[in-house]
Parts: sequence; structure tokens; C-alpha cells
Amino acid sequence: MMKNKILQLTQIKTKLLKRKVKYVIPIISFILFVGNYQICEYFYPNNIKEWWHLKVDIYSIIIALLFIYSSLFVKRWIRFLFDIFVGLTVSNVIDRIVFNVRDFKWNDILMIAITFVFAFYNLRNAYRIK
Repeated sequence: MMKNKILQLTQIKTKLLKRKVKYVIPIISFILFVGNYQICEYFYPNNIKEWWHLKVDIYSIIIALLFIYSSLFVKRWIRFLFDIFVGLTVSNVIDRIVFNVRDFKWNDILMIAITFVFAFYNLRNAYRIK
């Protein structure tokens, strides 16, 4: 009985979150897409190399947000694929900002492993809840 109540509360929380996020993520993505030139120009007006790096990072963030948005409305195996896509795009942004993108090192392997662990965890939960 208690397990059913917890499951119902979890489903209600998920529905409320989807309702709120349904409009916020696309709006943020659109603002970033439209304003990416102004953002890059504000931070790096005289450094074209860093300007382009920031522009690529903004596009990576937009792609990650849209994958997150898409993964909210699908189930099981498609969600598993979207979780992998989200993990790889987020790890790409982290790799660009924190680490070196030119070399394949231990941090890349770690981010890929974390991505797959997270995706399998969500897939397992999706089959457990039904």
C-alpha cells in the first residue's frame, strides 16, 4: 500500500516537473540561439579564437538542452538513447571548458563511463516502475 502511494507521488511530481520544463527549456534554447552573437561579442570583442570557442560551447549547450527536452517525453529505450546523447553532449561541454579537447585522456573515458552508468540506471528504473 505504501509503495503504491510513493509511486503515485513520484508520478505526480514527474508530471508537474514536465509541465514546468515544457516551456522553459525551449525558451532558454531559443534565447541562446538568437543571442549567441551578442553573448560572444560581449565576452570576447577582440579575440576571434576565443569568440569561436564560446560560440561552439553555446551551440553544444543548446543541443544538450534540446536532448534533455526531448528525453522528457519518450519512454524506455528511446529515453535510454537520449540519455546517452545528453551525457555525451554535456561531457563535450565540460571537456571544452575544463579539459583539453584535442587529446583523448582518462577524463574522457570517465565521462563516457558515467554517461552509460546514468543511462542504464534510468533504463532500469523505467522498467522497474512501469
